[in-house]
Amino acid sequence: TSRLSVLNCVSAAVVISVIVGSYTLYTRHNREGAVEITLNETPKELLIGETASLSFAVRNNASSTLDCSIRFDSQYFILPSPLDATIGPEKAESFTVDLEAKNIKERSKKTNFEIIVDSGENEVVRDVEILIKKPEIIIDMVDPHELTVKAKETKLLSVRIKNKEKIGLEELSVKFTSGYRYYTVDREGIEKIDTDYLYTIDESLLYNEDLTKTFYVTSELAPGSMRVEYVLTVQLYWKEFLMDEESIYFEVEPMES
Repeated sequence: TSRLSVLNCVSAAVVISVIVGSYTLYTRHNREGAVEITLNETPKELLIGETASLSFAVRNNASSTLDCSIRFDSQYFILPSPLDATIGPEKAESFTVDLEAKNIKERSKKTNFEIIVDSGENEVVRDVEILIKKPEIIIDMVDPHELTVKAKETKLLSVRIKNKEKIGLEELSVKFTSGYRYYTVDREGIEKIDTDYLYTIDESLLYNEDLTKTFYVTSELAPGSMRVEYVLTVQLYWKEFLMDEESIYFEVEPMES
């Protein structure tokens, strides 16, 4: 009799456990299905620094009003501010936010942007995959690449850039920089910033177009030096983003007596 009682208790415990477990799964499933995030309009591809709109809807499938916070997460975008929403039973509400892509190390990268709806009791997350890329614009040629010059001698330097991106690009600039300070770069419109020189290109560069600019570089010997070698780096920027760079090698000799 005692053995039968034990078996009955065990059976009852199993039944209760199954019922409780089933109830837990059912309520958890209901909570997860109570909120749906639907994507309306999303950017598939963005250039670094570019801004685009993302539109989505949040649907409340529950029979009670949903008070929630909507936030966003990604390391690859400047994040929109969180949103607070109140959505009625079995209703949906649409939202639109702006995304600005950050710079990336790679030429292009598939990234995730997360939309998170937090009701305080439960979170629903929707991932959005967006390709971020750098525009394909390059320094196509620097001429010459190596120079041997006399102190205070001025040489002509040509820089050709090419746009391989299938859109026109503006806000381009060329920067000259070096760890050596005894040099100057000149042409109309160039600006000296500390020991660097920055030239802003006014023209828009269309797809598959190239553009050549010429500069005058004058090198001097550092005080007390009889001969100097230094590297001048030519950098191409789109907006504030570095796109490409090339190095020019200088050897500076004393002036002839």
